[in-house]
Amino acid sequence: MEIYDRLKIVREADGSSQARFAAKFGVAQSTYGQWEIGKRSIPDEFKIQLSNIGVNLHWLITGEGQMIKEEAEASEFKTPSGKSYPVSIDSAIYSVPILASKVSAGNGQEWLPSDYSGETLPTLEKFFLGYPKEDIFAAKVVGDSMIGIDLLPGDYVYACHGRIEGN
Repeated sequence: MEIYDRLKIVREADGSSQARFAAKFGVAQSTYGQWEIGKRSIPDEFKIQLSNIGVNLHWLITGEGQMIKEEAEASEFKTPSGKSYPVSIDSAIYSVPILASKVSAGNGQEWLPSDYSGETLPTLEKFFLGYPKEDIFAAKVVGDSMIGIDLLPGDYVYACHGRIEGN
């Protein structure tokens, strides 16, 4: 199931037609319709609007978790390791560009601006403090060659051009 399938689920759960749902957010029905069938990328601003009405962005983007945010999710973000970060309505969100190619174990690879998919991953800016935002990108993991480091197929990894850190 893709993000556009989950967008349709959100609309249907609201009990709205495409036209009515699009109008709630000030979007043309034809534009919204293209998002819902995957003909156009869903803008981050629209994803944030959905989050503001209680849709769990993590579920919308990845399909994991619950569609509707629980009360605790509205006020904090938990990493997979369990660390919590407070999130408020004014928390800055950065739209991280996603590479069109997928990531798997093996030799390193350099990417060019033309290699981006045109999609982005909304992420709290505080996760990138100390790194130039314009150098941050995300890529989706494929295959099972990185399970040993807890990266599973479908996970996203973040990287910064020109930075090599870790063991």
